[in-house]
Formats: sequence, C-alpha cells, structure tokens
Amino acid sequence: MSNFGTRYKLSNTLIKKLTVDNLNGKPTRDYWDTESRTLILRLSKRYKTFYCKIDKGMSYLGRFTLDSAPDSLTLEQAREKANINAISSKGAKHNGFVNLSLEGYLDNFYVKDRKLLGRVVGDDTINLIKREFKALLSKRLKDICNDDMIIWRGSKSAVKDATKRRSYVVFRSLFNTLVEKKYIKENPIDKMTFNIGNTEKIAYHNLDYDAASSYIDSLNTSDEGKFVVLSIMLTGARPIEIIRSNCTQYTKVTDNEYKVEYISAFSKNSTSRTVHVNNSIYSKYLERLLLSYSLHSKGYSSRLMNSIKDKSGNPIHREFTTSVYRPTWDLLKAKFDLNGRLYDLRHTFASRVFKNTSNIAGVAYLLGDSISTATKYYVSMDSEETRKLTSNLK
Repeated sequence: MSNFGTRYKLSNTLIKKLTVDNLNGKPTRDYWDTESRTLILRLSKRYKTFYCKIDKGMSYLGRFTLDSAPDSLTLEQAREKANINAISSKGAKHNGFVNLSLEGYLDNFYVKDRKLLGRVVGDDTINLIKREFKALLSKRLKDICNDDMIIWRGSKSAVKDATKRRSYVVFRSLFNTLVEKKYIKENPIDKMTFNIGNTEKIAYHNLDYDAASSYIDSLNTSDEGKFVVLSIMLTGARPIEIIRSNCTQYTKVTDNEYKVEYISAFSKNSTSRTVHVNNSIYSKYLERLLLSYSLHSKGYSSRLMNSIKDKSGNPIHREFTTSVYRPTWDLLKAKFDLNGRLYDLRHTFASRVFKNTSNIAGVAYLLGDSISTATKYYVSMDSEETRKLTSNLK
C-alpha cells in the first residue's frame, strides 16, 4: 500500500492484507483514500470500516468484505457511496459527479438533474438505459467513451436498428445533461447514423376517425393519453409537440373547434404553424386538461401537461412519458387492427390531407416539414390515383 502523506492508494487486495499489526499499538488507524478524497477506511482490532468525511462530519458507510454479507462493501462500492454522500451534501459545487458509476448517477441524480433543467425523465427511460447498456453500469461516467458505443452497436442483438437508435439517443441525452449541468465540458459520445431508411411507413386509410374518437372516449385510460393520441390523429403533430405544448397555444373558435399553434422549436423547417380541429371528443379532453392546469399548475409553468408536486412531494400531475399514452394507443391499435406504430397516425393525417386537397405544400405546412420530406415519407398513392393523374391528358 503506497503512502501519499496522510492518504493511501487503497485496493481490495491490500485492504484484505491489513491486520492488527498495522495498528502499531493504537486502538484504530485511519486510511484516507487518494481517489475518492472523502473516503476513509478505519482499521480496528475487529473490523475494517468505511466512513465518509464531509467537512467536520463522519458518516458510516459499511464494513469491508469481498463477500455479499449484509452491510458489507467492497472498495468500489464504498467509493461510490462516499461520492454520492459528498455530492448530495455539496450539490453541483462538488466535482465528484464524473467519478460516479453510470448506475450510481442513474439511481441518485439523473432524474433530479433533468427536472432542474425543466425536462422529465421517467422510469421507462431509466430502465431502457440499464437494459441496453448493462455492460456499462459499473463504469465511471468519466471513463465512458465513444469506443463503448462502437462495441455496443456491434454487439449481436435481435433489436431493430430503429430501436437501437432510440436507445442511443436516450443514452447520449444523458451525457448532454452532464454538459448542461457543467459536470463535463463536452459530450464524449459522437453522433451516429442508423440505417432506418427501410422502416415501413404506414397510413391507416380505412380508419374511421369518428369511430376511433368515440372508442378512445370510452376507454378507461388517462386523459393525457387520450389527448395525445387524438392530437396526433387529428392534427398530425409529433408527440413531443403535444407533450411540451403550452396552454396559450390552444384557442377556442366555436363549441367544438379549436385553433392550435405549433411552435417552430420542434418543426423541421423552423416555422410555426396553425391547425384547426373540429372534433367534440378532442375538445372535451383538451378542456379537461386546461381546467386541471388552471386548478393546479398556474404559477408553476404554462405547459399543458406538467410534472408538479405539492409541498409534501405528492404528484399533482404525473410524470409525462410514453407510458402515459401507450395504454390508449395499444387498445386503439388492437380494436381497429392497426398494424403499425402510433407515429403512423401522423402519416395517415398527411395522406388524407393530400388525398383531399392534392396540395403537397399545404401538407408540408401542416406537418412542419419540408416539401421534400412530406413527399418522401407521408404521401402515398395507389394505382387508381396515379392513373387519374394522366387520364385527361391528350
């Protein structure tokens, strides 16, 4: 064991070799860890005990052992706990975040950091990261690099490339959070491209909107989930545009008609757009959410769907993630035999607008996309429609 003044370069092997002879006749002896800076190993005649030293206080962490006995810790586990205690005590001023393992950060700080940045991350996202990047959970944040992503992407998996892209985006977002919180200077994970060009785009041409709306209304699922599915179906909006929409974006025109302003922040062509919705069931759930906002959310945020807790920590609005609207979509999908994704309701909206108007520029405007993107991904024609295009030519 190398002595660095009053600090020591600890290791599991060397701690295991410590005996009462190292006490030099004293009842206890403290070994300060050079790596964690707040970790102390206290050697006594009976035990080897880990403590965390913060300012003038000492907190018990556990006893050293390489076994899985209760209240026992390896050196790595002790360093992690000491780091978490120090960060919890000193907050963002402490520079120990990058020394945390990926799992330690996920379990103790990621959700809090995202909330402080005004973004919500739910259990499904945390579980996705833990499932997809299981091999990296014990690795320290500062040691995770682009090589790990190359190994992960090259690993054999039955997961589709489109699903892997989502996992990658979620994982990279974690490191973007570390950058925004100024724990690290730059994201160590490079941008990657995924071959998802062959993902099938489906339009539900036979879906009866009135029947679908009535069925959604009859479901015993959340108002938020119903509103998101109805919004995608009736306005062609992206899920994120609905989730992050503000109350001010919705204006009542008549009893059943609303004007919706989708802002440029989430548009691919950087322009805002207006969509009119004339559907009584859509209006019903929008008005419920607006009422809930007026009762609970006013003064906190202008967002229509919020994650807000009262002074006791009880949620006023649930954390809004895909788990909120997935039950509504799964039931609708099964009822009407929709063999595709929720996002395909957006494709359906675009196809129907184009079929009724033949106005590709209008479709692009309503989607917040470029004309080329709208043409490539959202507009489809059957053989009868293409025949009609040339039927009057002479």
